[in-house]
Amino acid sequence: MLSDYSIKNLIHIDITLIKRLKSFHDAYFNKDFDILLIDDNERMSSVEIARQLREIYKAGSLILISQNIRNACEAFTVNAFRFLPKPIDKEDLFSALDAYRKEEFSFKRLIIKVANGFMSFPINEIVYIEVSGKTAFVHTFNNVIESPTPLKQIVEQLPEEFFFLTHRSFVVNFMYIRSFSALDVTMINGDSVQLSRRRKIDFFVAYTNFAKSHSNYY
Repeated sequence: MLSDYSIKNLIHIDITLIKRLKSFHDAYFNKDFDILLIDDNERMSSVEIARQLREIYKAGSLILISQNIRNACEAFTVNAFRFLPKPIDKEDLFSALDAYRKEEFSFKRLIIKVANGFMSFPINEIVYIEVSGKTAFVHTFNNVIESPTPLKQIVEQLPEEFFFLTHRSFVVNFMYIRSFSALDVTMINGDSVQLSRRRKIDFFVAYTNFAKSHSNYY
């Protein structure tokens, strides 16, 4: 089903199947994961497995799967993102993943250096980013924030699904594109962003895929 979701939404998903808690600890101790789908096993329910994981891994989203519908109430005690009863309905799973992607975009934050220290703000406020010399100008809906943070460090914090480097000096948020041509991209605030000839085809493909995969939940 996850492969079907990946194909339907034209996105890449790294999928790892892990059958034992020890194997999970070996693979992810001191590491982050995005989302974990947890099923019952022969000895423990998905809630019990999640409870043990939450003792170590406070972050990361959990989708619990179980034949026992009574576990739905318990799912909230381990801060589960969703509970899905078995047998899994494909549309229910797809809906849960859509909601996760939307929430991840809404709540993820960017941290950058500013003149008097550091600043943190939601990435969904970013319209585009422009670099001039050694200064990055982060254009939001209501402000332009200047930062000495290198563009490479900023881009590393942004989800590739939503942001694209149109030029070595510009990054755009796919959500806020009004129009584009072979030479530039116009954002919803009316600003024009340069589109390099070398990145033109990659941009057209990436934006087309983005528009197709996000038309249902935005």
